[in-house]
Amino acid sequence: MSRGAQAVIDLAALRANLRTARKAAAGARVMAVVKSDGYGHGLARVAAALAGGGGGGGARAGAGPGAGAGVGAGVGGGGAGVAADAAADAFAVTTLEEALTLRRCGITQPVVLLQGPFAAADLEPAASAQLELVIHAAWQVEALEQASALTAPLRLWLKVDSGMNRLGFPPAAVPEMWRRLQALPQRSGEIGFMTHLACADDRRSGMTAQQLATFDAACAGLPGPRSAANSAGLLGWPESRLDWVRPGIMLYGASPFIEPRADDPLLEPVMTLQGRLVAIKQCARGAVVGYGATYRCPEAMPLGVVSVGYGDGYPRHAPSGTPVEVGVGSGSGAGSDSGSGAMSDLMVHSGPPGHSGQPVQRAQPAALVGRISMDMLAIDLRRAPAARPGDRVVLWGAQPRPETIAKAAGTIAYELFCQVTPRVERVEREEQVGQEERAAQVELAERVEREQQGERVERAEPVKREERGGRRRGGAR
Repeated sequence: MSRGAQAVIDLAALRANLRTARKAAAGARVMAVVKSDGYGHGLARVAAALAGGGGGGGARAGAGPGAGAGVGAGVGGGGAGVAADAAADAFAVTTLEEALTLRRCGITQPVVLLQGPFAAADLEPAASAQLELVIHAAWQVEALEQASALTAPLRLWLKVDSGMNRLGFPPAAVPEMWRRLQALPQRSGEIGFMTHLACADDRRSGMTAQQLATFDAACAGLPGPRSAANSAGLLGWPESRLDWVRPGIMLYGASPFIEPRADDPLLEPVMTLQGRLVAIKQCARGAVVGYGATYRCPEAMPLGVVSVGYGDGYPRHAPSGTPVEVGVGSGSGAGSDSGSGAMSDLMVHSGPPGHSGQPVQRAQPAALVGRISMDMLAIDLRRAPAARPGDRVVLWGAQPRPETIAKAAGTIAYELFCQVTPRVERVEREEQVGQEERAAQVELAERVEREQQGERVERAEPVKREERGGRRRGGAR
């Protein structure tokens, strides 16, 4: 029986976020970034959901590399047969292995290797799979010039370092590198130009405008499509949208901004990380909790133990007071394995109280106490007194949002998603609901979160070092 640690992946939310990106792109084509295992959501799962159906651009069983009108329509054009808001025009990954996985799964849209080849030996399999390469270094240009006849011509992007000083050619070198790539016999179509924005997540920074000006000047007079906008650029800097946009984190439902605004487009969290209450303890006033005895109960209180820890990817440095949500009535007692729905299911009743004789499930707030262990964590249940062993506990999702947890733990939502470990069960959730119902669910979740943020979270009373007497701590973490 499962211990209840699950990452529920809402594919309808993923597609909704793609539609948001498509709308914001204002006519630019959309290159969905699915690197790092689809930001921890599952590469094949995410790409299939974003590939759409019908025509040559769909993810079809048995469609291998080169199949469908979508392949080869990359830098110069989009995949045929793809609905305007239902599918990505292309996908972007980091490694050759990721790209080949997409082809084996039947993805026929263009697939772009964001860092190009890592060795000259990558060129032939990339050509065979009809991949597009981002060329950022002189050795890659030389490898292409020295390559013998390839299975198929390659579509290429030229990476411009517009000020981030990571990958790309300096602006002064761009015309010469473009001429060398243009002369390659194994090149197909127009050469595209790409850069990456370092500070687009900060709408007060002047660096984005500076980078865009540098990029524009570096490519001046050279034909070919341009791409600069990541998620933050797409949503916050209209001038960065150009010909292609490259949304990443926004597809997975997290804000790309340091300081989100109330008027930002609505993004729906795709991943819900949840566990189950495996034990409830009644602790006396003054009792200490967890490794290091860093939390002391301020009064007699119920304490819940949840089946998720840092071994599952939950951040070990999340402090006491970090919010969680308990689905009171979501379990069927200790050891319950009563389904895999995400906590957002608990926020909208399917019928009036007492409908079909079933108890009404309620989402109630709680908060972490003490240090995170490898396999479990503890929560304060004073605000969820009706919780029982077996009830689901959401660590992040619609409420609390991943950005909230990331901020509390001193990290970013990207890292939260990518660090969820393989032992966490992935469960796909394909909910068919109307747009009004989905909007109502998300609005309710956000309202609850705002209300909780306005309430005082009781923090741990400091435990004096002399009270612990320098005790040695051991045991499995």
